[in-house]
Amino acid sequence: MKKLAAFFAAAVLTVMCGCSAINNNWIISLNGNKIDKSEYMVYLYEQVKVFEETGGSDIWDIDFDGVSAQDVAKQNAAKSLLRAKLAVQEAPNLGLSATPDEAQVESEGQALYDEITSDTLHRIDLEGVTPDICKNIIRDGLVQNSVFEAVTGSYEINRQEFEDYLKEEYNKNISLYKNVTLKAIVVAKDPNAAPIEGEEPAIDEYANTVRKEIDLKGKERIDEAYKLLKSGEVFGQVQFDYSEDPNRREFVLTEDMYDESVRSRIYALNKGEYTDIIEYDGAYYIFYAKEAYQTSMEDVSADLEEQYVAEKKNEVYSAQNDSWEKAAEIKRNTAVWDSVSINFNGDGGQPEAAENESEPVQ
Repeated sequence: MKKLAAFFAAAVLTVMCGCSAINNNWIISLNGNKIDKSEYMVYLYEQVKVFEETGGSDIWDIDFDGVSAQDVAKQNAAKSLLRAKLAVQEAPNLGLSATPDEAQVESEGQALYDEITSDTLHRIDLEGVTPDICKNIIRDGLVQNSVFEAVTGSYEINRQEFEDYLKEEYNKNISLYKNVTLKAIVVAKDPNAAPIEGEEPAIDEYANTVRKEIDLKGKERIDEAYKLLKSGEVFGQVQFDYSEDPNRREFVLTEDMYDESVRSRIYALNKGEYTDIIEYDGAYYIFYAKEAYQTSMEDVSADLEEQYVAEKKNEVYSAQNDSWEKAAEIKRNTAVWDSVSINFNGDGGQPEAAENESEPVQ
């Protein structure tokens, strides 16, 4: 949830204070060109989908650095709309056509309209949205794609920076590239703790073996087990004799097991290796990698390079967009803006618009 909060909080568009104007149901004005609320609502529709796909319907109960999820979604939608409109405005200055393939516009615009009108959640008021509005949005998006390519086309990768990025991303996301099958010796820290609950394996190589009688508890018990492993004893035998967890089954490490510090130590294992003694959640552990399959850094290098280049190009384009935005005159119609809300119950309906006024957007 913290990552989710950081993602949405970082995307907030700051919106401001201002002057007066006539309300003709426009919501944002870019260099004097007024954008109708119905067009904005399509962008908001897409934001609502992203939010709920990422955080579920409960996302609307969350604040991001003091800003409600609803306001973040509204501001993100405004930023997406402005980016598209700024790209269309700047296309001629880059020698680009503002008239993309109309067959694609027709097809994708109608598909977008059909998707919106078939929506059953009714999170937002989509009254006034027409096929032509959806086609205009697709048209703007196609122009924006061309502008993006023109702005970022001269980008050249810095090989040393990428190598550093590759190592960092690979190690940070090692769970995506490594599969470790484990067995574990588990001993309760508290010598007086209740027995660890679990079932004996149905089939086990030690099923007909008599377990050693060991009076040691807690740290002394796990220390002796570790010494036996260091002396060359087979892990399975030491586990059978010393582990207080009856379940000796092997298992595959997943991201929901243990904390990150424990997982990182386990992912560092190669097949046949074991960790040192790890203290975690009221017990001592020694983990053994029965199997360890790993996709090499070289094998994922091409995919991560594509990801790296995409991120860098987005940075280049964002910087250019910020420059265009600063030079533009952008206003927001507060009367219409305040009338827009996300319906958390999914039964439609919007509040009445306030008095006519507008404010500049920075």
